[in-house]
Amino acid sequence: MKNIDLIVSDLDGTLLMDGEIANDNDRDMIRCLQAQDYKIVLATGRTWYAASVAAKELYIDRYVDLVICNNGAIVSKASKYEPIMVKKIATNVIQELFTLMIANDICMYAFVADKDAAYWNGVPCPSVNLNKIDWANSFENLPYQEASDDVDIVQVMILTPFEKEKQFLEITKEYRAMLPCIKNDHEDMPFYEFNAENVSKGSAIEFIADHLKVDLKKTIAFGDNYNDISMFDVVGTSIAMDNASDTVKHKATTTTLSVTDGGVSYYLNQMIMNLEE
Repeated sequence: MKNIDLIVSDLDGTLLMDGEIANDNDRDMIRCLQAQDYKIVLATGRTWYAASVAAKELYIDRYVDLVICNNGAIVSKASKYEPIMVKKIATNVIQELFTLMIANDICMYAFVADKDAAYWNGVPCPSVNLNKIDWANSFENLPYQEASDDVDIVQVMILTPFEKEKQFLEITKEYRAMLPCIKNDHEDMPFYEFNAENVSKGSAIEFIADHLKVDLKKTIAFGDNYNDISMFDVVGTSIAMDNASDTVKHKATTTTLSVTDGGVSYYLNQMIMNLEE
């Protein structure tokens, strides 16, 4: 494994299930490899405030101390919010999207970079799964009218009930052509995430590779969802979880076990054994 410069892992569906480490072997393996001087970074669609909890449990804050958040809009220390890269969405675009979603009665959140908060358009969260865990109250909800150029808004999340998905796709054609937009199927209904132009997990990994002076060809990445495909496109070796969709699996170099079966640690352990033979 000494020919591996960097290991990158997604969180939800790759290391986490329902917000918790899904398999103790993954946590133990990641801690162990870092103690042996392997560089490990997390790349997630979560905000820094949500990602930092898992990062600290995995000891990311004790070593390379970097985490990619909001699908690549932020690269920050894991130990404290101290970004080395932030890419914001233009405020006028945010307000236009808010106006559209309010007119069509669709729930929208616009997440702020430097605090655990999101601007909200006032339409109730329609997801039964998210409401069960009181997700919408896990961060500060700010009135959408207060969003301004002084605030770095880095990610938009729009929760779209199935019966309104066709309508949503029609009214957002212009914005989906202009900005990165990823459909996420993790919950009980589709939700769509927007970022600033050219933002992706892949572009953030390229930024980190340059920052750390590591070789992308000697970088491996684990993921399970559509927002991980951009990572797969830039690294030397990409590994899809068994719980990933066929689309994601087809984009990866190879696959591993599911998140609950400890697919990350399983793959890393197999690689170590192969190199030692």
